[in-house]
This record gives sequence, structure tokens and C-alpha cells, in this order.
Amino acid sequence: MSNRLWLFVFMAFCCGVRAQCPDTSQYTRWSTVASWNTVNATVNIAAGQKVLLDVAPSVVLGVIQVRGTLFVSNKQMELQTQGIVVYSGGSLIVGTATCPITAKVTITLFGRRANAGSDTLGADPTSGAFFGNVAFGSKGIAVAQNGSLQMNGYVNPLGPLWCRLSKTAMQGDTTLTLDTPVYWNTGDSIVISSTDFSEVLDSKLPNTSPMNGVPSPEQSETAVISSISADRKTLTLKTPLSWMHWGINYERAEVGLLTRNIVVKGDNTSESELYGGHVLLRHGQILQITGVEFTRMGQQGILGRYPVHFHMGLDVYDITAALINSSLHDNYQRCISIHGTNGVLVQRNVAYKTYGHCYFLEDGSETNNTFDGNLGVYAKLMYPPLIPSDVQPSMFWIAHPQNTFINNAASSAHVGYWIIPPDRPLGTSGKIWPNMMPRVGSFIGPFADNVAHSCFKDGIQVEDGQDDQGNLVPTKVGWNSDKTSGDNAFLRYLGYKCRRSALWALFIPHASYNHSVMLDAAAQLMIGTSIETLYNVTFVGESDNYGLAVGNRSRSIPSADGKPSYVGGYRSYDNGGGSMLINCTFINFTTTAEKMMGGFVNSNTGQFGTYPDGVCYNCKFINANPMVAGTDVSLYSYNTVSNGLCYADGSGVVIPGGGWMAGNQTLYSTLPGAVPRPESNGYYLKSFHGRMIAMHMPPNVYAQPVRNPRISTDTQIYQEAAGPFAVVRYRPLGSASDGPYLFTVGKAPTPSLGYWSPFFTDGTGRRVAAIPYLDLSIQDAKRGDWNVIAIPVPQGVNYNVTYRDVTISLASRWEDLSPRSMWYNNTNQHLYILVNEDFWTFWDYPNRNDSKVGYSYWGTGMDFYQVRSDCTLDQCSLPGTYVVPPMPSTIPYVLRYDKYRAKFKTPTGQAAAESQVFLQLYPSSLIDGPAVGFQIWHNVPGGSVDLYASWEDRSTGLTLADNVIGQTAFFSMMRINRAFWQAAVDGNLQMSIRSIADGRQLLVGIFQLDDPTAAFVPPSSPSACDIPAYDVMNVFTNGSFSSPNNTAGNNLVANTRGACTTKPLLLTSGNTVFLSNDKQAITVPSKYTSLEFYIRAQASYHNYNFFNISLDVTGPSVRSLINIAPSKSSDFIINSNGWAFVRLSLADMGGNNISSIRFTFDHWYNEKPVLVDQIRFSTAAPIAPVSMERQTFIQSSATTSTSPSSGDHVLKNGGNGLMVCAFTVLALTVLLF
Repeated sequence: MSNRLWLFVFMAFCCGVRAQCPDTSQYTRWSTVASWNTVNATVNIAAGQKVLLDVAPSVVLGVIQVRGTLFVSNKQMELQTQGIVVYSGGSLIVGTATCPITAKVTITLFGRRANAGSDTLGADPTSGAFFGNVAFGSKGIAVAQNGSLQMNGYVNPLGPLWCRLSKTAMQGDTTLTLDTPVYWNTGDSIVISSTDFSEVLDSKLPNTSPMNGVPSPEQSETAVISSISADRKTLTLKTPLSWMHWGINYERAEVGLLTRNIVVKGDNTSESELYGGHVLLRHGQILQITGVEFTRMGQQGILGRYPVHFHMGLDVYDITAALINSSLHDNYQRCISIHGTNGVLVQRNVAYKTYGHCYFLEDGSETNNTFDGNLGVYAKLMYPPLIPSDVQPSMFWIAHPQNTFINNAASSAHVGYWIIPPDRPLGTSGKIWPNMMPRVGSFIGPFADNVAHSCFKDGIQVEDGQDDQGNLVPTKVGWNSDKTSGDNAFLRYLGYKCRRSALWALFIPHASYNHSVMLDAAAQLMIGTSIETLYNVTFVGESDNYGLAVGNRSRSIPSADGKPSYVGGYRSYDNGGGSMLINCTFINFTTTAEKMMGGFVNSNTGQFGTYPDGVCYNCKFINANPMVAGTDVSLYSYNTVSNGLCYADGSGVVIPGGGWMAGNQTLYSTLPGAVPRPESNGYYLKSFHGRMIAMHMPPNVYAQPVRNPRISTDTQIYQEAAGPFAVVRYRPLGSASDGPYLFTVGKAPTPSLGYWSPFFTDGTGRRVAAIPYLDLSIQDAKRGDWNVIAIPVPQGVNYNVTYRDVTISLASRWEDLSPRSMWYNNTNQHLYILVNEDFWTFWDYPNRNDSKVGYSYWGTGMDFYQVRSDCTLDQCSLPGTYVVPPMPSTIPYVLRYDKYRAKFKTPTGQAAAESQVFLQLYPSSLIDGPAVGFQIWHNVPGGSVDLYASWEDRSTGLTLADNVIGQTAFFSMMRINRAFWQAAVDGNLQMSIRSIADGRQLLVGIFQLDDPTAAFVPPSSPSACDIPAYDVMNVFTNGSFSSPNNTAGNNLVANTRGACTTKPLLLTSGNTVFLSNDKQAITVPSKYTSLEFYIRAQASYHNYNFFNISLDVTGPSVRSLINIAPSKSSDFIINSNGWAFVRLSLADMGGNNISSIRFTFDHWYNEKPVLVDQIRFSTAAPIAPVSMERQTFIQSSATTSTSPSSGDHVLKNGGNGLMVCAFTVLALTVLLF
């Protein structure tokens, strides 16, 4: 826009708004009252009186008290006063929204710190007992309850008040090129933000708090405009720039306008005393500040004296309460404070150079305030601090998350956005809202389009908490929002050049991070404890912005001490897990001789371990090491072999076929397919049967106040120091006692489905006892996870093991080890505990469920197995040097499984990279009955809302299980039926990965045994079309009841195929089958010992693979409810995919006197109809238990191919595997009958 056109627009605007200005012709002219124009005069504007400040006095006035109306003329003037108080019913107007000030109007506030306690402005007479005395202090503008303030300076609507560079400005340049036209003026003052790391104060100087180290300058600066280009995008400055300001790509300096038409400032003594003016606002009729410049404001060290302070206004939704388009610069305490007030709009302001926190929510009671489009540059530490954290100033201090933060930019502070809600509101707010819990609040909408950079510590921080006095409680988070409040979404966040992290999300509950960019920090993002989702996040290790070179380096570095440290993109806290990184990109993480860099890095204390269930889906690595296991700060070692880093590569981008990026643990070198990565100080671990889990076995950290006793008989000093911590090393059973091991002080990423021997040492390297206090857990447990832990416990020691306060019993045999029973080996004096995911939730099934950004995190979690003993110092531990116990020669029944694997292909038969699925088939599993654990790995993009997995019998086309989560890196366990098991043994079991949108088959793989020489085989199940070889008494068969005495009401015969050919019964919990028309009990002949039938679900329920159904049996004096457990059915489960044969003992049903039977669903299901057929009493024995021994196969000489369609198994006695296996089991079954 040309200058002439701009001038025309400006004049048109001015002419327009002049017509909307209030009529002040009848107002009293200030200049006509002589007493108001004398030095130190106290001016009283009475209620109902209207005064026009037509000419400002040339002297400094006393206090101006407004109970009527004071209207300031739109002409250049400076009002000098000790303060202005607007009382209830009064109104101070310096421009209105429709009649803004276009001239230069200045209000200068006078006063000295020596008089700070005199409260020359008085107090709010309307406060009342509820708020106590609200003193207005001195040297300020105060608006009492029900007063009004309007300050509206003209702001050109054609352009912004702050923008960004579009070209880098070098040190010494005198021009700035902006990314948008601005309508500022020659002579205006501006601020240019730093685009380098923050200032570092000299550690030798006093009062530097934590912002110290090797000195480094603050690189934000101010300038004055000497001219503006015709396109209004290039500013020429009066003086050259002192620093380089980056202006391309993501890192572009903000440029903010500081000059406004209305100026409220402290007097010339303010700077020397850090005692400026202040503005305090209560709940008024209107509190609108627009286009005002506040400078030399704030009274350092005095509570409540800030440049702008909304004080205890409670809810202000009913009025206009806003600070808009203003500037706050060169102030002494805060920028704006919102205290006990809800509903304030803080929008498009520019703040520069204050002490302590800048944009400030004070007590934690403040909600529903909006911070939109504000710029904050340079918050200096305040010492002594007003509150303890002022020595670590933030640009935005967020004491309650239930506010809106959008489009803001924060730079040159200790922390950009510090989210730190207390348990309860502090101060006066705590009395008004005693039951409010700020720490369970959530954002109002996303935390969106915010920027933070050049911070000493973090761009965003959620870690520290506050006590009830407002003192910082380091690493004790305050925020723990209720999950019902929804996700806390960080959307389009940009963070760069922050020394510790762009976003330190140590404890952000229920969070997601979408479409964000983080660059140039020691760790771009630190994730905490909950399940997080990152979607389309870009991490840049080193950008083109080289900053101010340090020493002989070519660029600036994050660390404040001038020493290089390892640099990473994504970092997880040691107990943070489940994070899903989807379509994320890592750029420029390359290790040099000076520092290690990687896209994924360990936590600061890497020996604590990370949860290995964090998964990267479809991630890209451009000029980047995928991971680095860097310095462990507690061990002070660069190439430590005790690092707990472990993240899953879900899509096979880094590790073909999927796997884990892991740290440097000696045991990892022994895992099949492990690839050492010396440049990353770690390993790539290929996918396998099972997965990496967070095995947690901390000794005496939960119940014992002192450390475990040393072992006096073992004097060996083990080599690896561990500082103050008790250290756990563990090795596989049967391995050498000095062989490779896993090392941790908390949890080590550990292969599941294993047998382990822990070994504990103290901080001096001497061995200590595992008991009297030890906790065991898989912290990131998913269905199918387990490990067996052999704990050294001397014979004769009293001990107990509990889980969720339930005592774990002692098994008499090793084979009977289970989640509910432990085993003690008297020979080697070890207690064996099976640690597995929470077996109390065994009915859960991995169907498609709720997702985050389209991907599901499906897990069960678990508490700790607690091992406790009352042993004394000389009783707790085994004597002598520790020896790893041998691996037993047999396997516990519930842990016996066959290994199957399927290599995925496309439907056209082409190989799908190294996509595959591992499957463990348990004849008798942890979740009761036959089951399979499985681990899916493929490279098809999509999550649980896009993909599902189904199992099919390729020989019959029968679907055996359906609608399971199909995303890659999905691990779980589910119950199976006999048909599923038989298809696996026969080589006919296949898995398909399908599209949810249209059911298309995207991948397919046929399962084969890892060991083709032997397998567990299923028992036979009788055919519904065969005539039983034992006596039966039919109740319902061939589509009708066998006796007119049997009845089940009308219209219960389904018009569908039954178990053989006839129509079955269609029953719900409301349908009862009576054995007599008069509903009286009948006596079933004593030769019949069981009730048997065929059953299937009419339709699936939420895609569950099995139904928990019970039989409700009523007799003359007893009612029995018998769960149809897997042991009651030769098909093991009831589902909608096929008929299941069930046989129940009459003894369990209360005997042979029965009047009715009814099928019921257990309480966690909605009722679904079931089809029942061939109901009869029989003389057959109970169904035989599943054989827990493998049957041996031999390979046919004609079948040496590994093709899924060839190489059928043949038993050693010859014949076809399927036929002979079935015949053998059937023969055994018949013999048992």
C-alpha cells in the first residue's frame, strides 16, 4: 500500500471515529479549576461530576480521586500525578473503543520507594471482610470494585504489532526484512528477539541462581526506526544491530512495536530504585486497556504491585476485562498479573524486559482467561525474589491449566511456558475456592500455535510443583489432570534454542503433540509417565542457525557450562512409556568426536531404564543417527554399559522386520540378530518371540526405610560403581556368573518370556541381599508378557509373597508354577516367581478400541509382586560368591508353548519386506485354556482405525478370529478354539492384515512351526452329526424337543442351520428350558453323569474372540451357576465363528434332580443371543484334559521345501500328520470314555 493510500485510510478512520466520540461539551474543564493545577494538589471528582482534562497541569499533582467521570482529551499532554484512584461508580476514560487516542498522551506516576508503605492511594472501601483490606499502595492507578477504566489508544488495523523476520539480519546490519507489511512510524521503538541460546550469567557473581555458567550475552535488543520501505516490509534502523538475528526457515526473530500513543510510566527515579508505577484493577463496570504503553512500571519486591494487575475480580464474564494491543517494556516486576479473576482477555500485546515472571496467573484459581497472540521477550531473574521461582523467571507462569493459550511467542526467559498448578489455590484464592484442585484441570482447547525459544532451561516445562506457600518442589509435578477431562493437546508448537529442552513434558497427563517442530536443544522433547502421542513432529538436532560461536567452535551449544553434551530429539523419562511417534521426522543428528547425537536418547539417568513399549511408526531419519545412548549423569561415563535406552521401530525403517533401538547392555550382544551400533553406543535388536519389556525389581524402595544389609561372607568388590543406588544385575538362568548381564537401578529393558537370576549390589560394589524387601513388576505390561525370576532366599527364612494383597501360594512342583503359585527349590535355595501382566483382567481381548491419532496403545499394566521377609542381617542372603542357578530341565505347564512365525506377503504373493508375525501357542495358558501370544510387525502405514488383523483357516476359508488390532508393533494374547489350534498344527493357519475401510486384504502370512519336528496337538472334538458311542437322554435335537414335557416357550427355534443340519434353539438370559411342562423338577436317571450340548454365539460382541457364558441350573432345593470354562469344552471357547461342544458334570450342577436350565452372560457383557443344539444328558466321562506333552513329527522325505503349501508334518509312525494326529487323539478320547 502506498504512503498516500495509507494516509487516506488513516484519515478516513479518524474522521469516522471522531463522529463516535462522547459529547464532552457540558463537562467541567480541568483548566478552569485553579486548585487542580497546584503542586501536590489532591483532586476530588465527585459522584455525578464529569470532568474533561483539556490541558494537563505543568506540575506534579497529588492523588486524583475519581467518583464521577474523568475524560482525557485527545491531544498531546503529560499528566503528572502521585496516582489515580477510581472508586465505585467512578470512571476514568483515556480514549474509548470508538474514539481512541491518536495523539501522545502520557500519564507519569510519581513516588519514592521510601514512601512505599504509606499507601497514599488508600484502600478499596468496598472490599469487605470477604477479601480483607485491599490496599492500593502508592504511585499507581487503582480501580476499586465497581469502578471503570477505559484506555484506548489508536492502533492501525492494517498490520500487526509484532511479526517475524523473513531474512537473517547480521550483526552490524541497519535493515530488517519482515514477513508481513507493518504500519509503524519513523521514530518508533522496536524490540528484536534473540534467536540464539539464552544469556548465561557469570557463576562467580552473586544472586545468579541457576542461570549461571560460562557467561554468554543476552541477544535480544531494541532499535529505533529511521525509515520504512514503500512495501512496508523493510525497516531501516538508526543504529546498527549488536547481534545476528536469524530470519529463515523455522527460526525467525520476532520484531515487536514498543511505541504506543498512550503511555503510562513511572517517573525518572523509578529505574534507580526499581520502584515504578502500577495499575490495579478490581471487578469494574468496564476494564478495557487497548493500545497503551507501560514502561518503568512495577515495584520490585512488593506483592501486588505490577504494571497491570487484575486483582480478585472473581468472574468478569459479564464485563469487558481486557489488555489488548499494548506494550509493556523496561519494567521491574511482572508484565501482567491475573489474580483471582476469571474471564480476562490478554491479546496481541508486546512485552520486553521485566524482572520475574511476565504473563502471570497468580494463585492457581484463575480460569477461563485467554492469552492470544502475545509476544514476550526477556524476563530477567529477580533477586531477592517476590516468590521463590522469580530467580528462574518464566515468560508465561501458568498456575492453572484451564485457560487458553494460542498464538503466543516467548523468548529469553528461564522457561517459556511454565505449567505449575498447586494442589489447592494459594493465598486469598485458597480461602475463596478451598475445594478447587488446579492440578486436575485441563487446557480449554489445544495449546496451539505457540512458540518458545532462547530459554535458559525449557521452552515449555511441566515438572516442578508448588507447596501451599508457593515454594518450588523440584521434580514433584503439580499437574495430574483427570483423564475424563480429555487430552491436553499441544498443536503446532515451535520450540528452538532452549538449553535443556524445547518441551520438558515430564508429567503432562493425557497429552498429544501434533504438527510441531523442535530444534537445537539438548533434548528437543522430554516425555513423562503417561501414554503420549506425537503426530507429524519434526526434530532437528542442529539447524543452519549457527548462533554465536563459543570458543573454537563454529556454532553455539546448548550447555551453559560451555562443555558439549549429547543431543537428542525425543527423550523419555525413566518411568515414561507407551509413547507413539507417528510420521515423525528426525534431521541432523550426527555424532562427532566432541558430542554424540541421535533421534532417540535416554533419560538423564539412563541406568534407570526407559519403557521399551514406546513405538515409532513411519518415522524418517535424514542425516540422523536414529538413537544414541549418551552420557549417564549419575555414572559420569560417556560409553556406559548400563544404559536403559530402548525404543521400538514399528515400521522397520531402521531395523528391517521391526525391533528395538537399545542402549549398551552386555547381554544384548548375545541376542540373535543383535547389531552393535558403536556410533550410537548401543544395539539394534531384531524382533523375536516376545518383546522388550520394562522389568522392574527395585530392592527396598517402597517399604523399607534403610538399605538392605551387606553380605559379610562375600567380600568381592564388583567393578561397576553405581553412586548411591542399589544396583540390579541379572542374567539368564544357566548362564555363567561372570557372563553378560542386564544392569539397572530401576528397570532394564528386558526380553520377555525368559528366566532370570537377579544379583544386587550396593553403591560400593558389594553384593547385598535381595530380601527382606523386594518388589517385582513388568511396568509396561501387555497381554502375554511374563518372566520367571529366581530370587536367592536362604533355607529356613520366613517369607511371603503377595499381589494386590492376595497371598501367592507355594506350589509343590516346579511344573505347577503359575501367577497364583510360586515355587521354592530347596537344592539351590532360590524362590521362583512368575511375574506376568495382571491376570485379574484375563477376559480383556485385543479388539479395535479407542485410539490416539488413529493408533492404539493396548496394555493391561500391573502392580508389584511384593516379597517380604523378617530375616536378620545374617539370615537374608546366601553365603559365598553368587552362582547363577541352572535352568530346570522342564518347563512349567502354563509356560509351555510352540513357536510359530508367518512371513507376510502381498495378496499377489510378493514379499512384503521383512514383515512378519510371531506367535506362541500355549496349550494351557496364563489366561486359562489354550491361547496364543503374538507380535505383529509390518510396514503398512496405518493404525487401529485403519487396519485390523484376522486369522483364517486357508483350507476351509473359515475365519477363526477377527477384528484384532492390526497396526504394526502390536503385541497381545488371546484365547483360541480347537479349530484355530488345529489349523496351526496342519500348516493352514494364516493371518491377514486388512483395511477397515473396505476389508481388503493388504498382507497375508501362513504360520509355520519354528521347530517342525514336534508340536502340541489339540484333542479331538465329537462331530454333531455323529451318533454318540455312549448312552444319551435327548432334551433337544433335530430341531425339536425330544419329549412333550420339555419346553422353552414359543418361537425359540431359530431359522438357521444347527450344529449338524437342523434348526437350533435361539436363547437369551431371559429364556429358560424347562424339563417338565409343570416346571417341576425331574429326576435324571443315575446312569447319566453329565449334560452336554453344542453352542455358538449368534453374533460377535465388540469383536470379542470368546464369550464368558455360564449355565444356570435350578433344582428343587439348589441353584447352581457353572461357568463354561475351557476345560468344559473340547473346543475351549464359545464364539460366533463355530460350534463348541460342551460337557458339564451333573454333580457340579447339584445332582440329577433338575427343573430348568438357562444360559447367562457374565456381568461385563451386554446380552447377546446364543444358538444351542443337541442338548442331552449322557453317560460320558468328563472331557479329558489337554495333553501337555509335544507329539513328535518327522519330515516327509518328499517335502524339503519351506513353502507354506508343502512340507506337511508326518508322525514318526508314518501317515499324514492331520489324519494320524486326529486319529490318535480320537482313539485316546474313546478309550477314556
